[in-house]
Amino acid sequence: MLEKLIIKNLAIIEDVEIKFHQNQTALTGETGAGKSLIIDSLKLIFGARADSDLIRFKEEEAIIKAIFNIDDEEYIIERWISRKDKNKILINNEIKTLTELRLLGLTIGDIHEQHDTLELLKPEASLKMIDKMGDYDNLLNEYTILRHEYLESLKKFSSATKKESEEKETLELYKYQFDELKKANLEIDETYKLERQIETLTHQKTILDELNKSYMLLKNIDDENLLYDAYKAMENIKSYNKSFNHLKERIEN
Repeated sequence: MLEKLIIKNLAIIEDVEIKFHQNQTALTGETGAGKSLIIDSLKLIFGARADSDLIRFKEEEAIIKAIFNIDDEEYIIERWISRKDKNKILINNEIKTLTELRLLGLTIGDIHEQHDTLELLKPEASLKMIDKMGDYDNLLNEYTILRHEYLESLKKFSSATKKESEEKETLELYKYQFDELKKANLEIDETYKLERQIETLTHQKTILDELNKSYMLLKNIDDENLLYDAYKAMENIKSYNKSFNHLKERIEN
């Protein structure tokens, strides 16, 4: 049976502890007092999905804790709902998944509400009743666990298959890049040579201007001042190409 329910920071509830009697416990109160929130808390304990909107205004987390005694065995179930961190589910102080909580919820309790009779109109509800009449609970629980394990295994298999496919694609890319590098017939220091060419092309206007200037000055070779100016023009562009340095040395000599 459910022995105790503790609710903290859930909607309008700040902190409440409810102890349940063995035979029957009745909850009464005005509209808006929070009776439905107690039922919602039990739904969370049995595996309903949690939403951070349920957290009390200006609080960072809500906690619902229930203590059950089933055949002299105690179960302590906790739901921690957070605005920032990941929600937590604890069963006897051990972290569990939502699926595991729902499986436990099938064995420790059930919730009957006002319009439950409408469920009889649903085929899945009728099937559930037939299963209960046939006393198939243990078989269904076993099937549910096996199906969960199967889906988890299928998920891992799909992930491994996807990873293998991605690794094959990466390997093919590396092979292609390697073949392209082989076809390129790269030489030692080729990067440096290419960088020099890029440097020359980048400053081609400056180079052409200085070469033209030097050429025009050298036409008047008799004037020593003009010869020096031609030397300075080559000095300005010698760093762009080794051949310019050679021309500068010829003028200097």
